[in-house]
Amino acid sequence: MLRMIVIGVVGGVTIWDGLDTGMVYTNRTEFRLSCRTTKTPC
Repeated sequence: MLRMIVIGVVGGVTIWDGLDTGMVYTNRTEFRLSCRTTKTPC
């Protein structure tokens, strides 16, 4: 039981951190400007 809780917590933190990193990356000014200048859907 404890093993499942630990795996769940570690997996949740890993997924949360991955999503946060992706949001920070796509919120950069360079990324947003590149999408607007090339007219590609972002």
